[in-house]
Amino acid sequence: MFRSFEANSGTIQRKGSEDLAKASASAVDSANLGQAPNPPISEKDNRLPLSAMLQLVLAVLLLTWSGFFTMDFLLSGVFTFPRTSRAITLTFAVIILSYEFIYEEHRTRYSSITGIPPLKVVLYSCMIPYMVGSLALLMLALS
Repeated sequence: MFRSFEANSGTIQRKGSEDLAKASASAVDSANLGQAPNPPISEKDNRLPLSAMLQLVLAVLLLTWSGFFTMDFLLSGVFTFPRTSRAITLTFAVIILSYEFIYEEHRTRYSSITGIPPLKVVLYSCMIPYMVGSLALLMLALS
């Protein structure tokens, strides 16, 4: 199982692949002697950080207001250029900001922590609040 060959400073014995795997594993263990092993991940570490929770709360409030304003524009019947351009700009801003700051942020940073798919986060923090704001104005208009 041992083969030897000549090197510059003497004879070196070459080991089989199984022995090499064991030797490299022990070398890695001896190299990490001074370091603490990786601690297990607890339940507390699987939560979103405060900045992400604040971002989601702000998104919910902003999108609720945006849905309310958009429905106000649609129900008013006053489709002047300034009001129409404001509503269109608001709609595009909401779509872009929801994509950039909710979907992409969750997909790249937090989906591995929480295990929640990014589209589900967009549904709960963007689409549903937008519809709630719209329905709130509809209920106020009908009553």
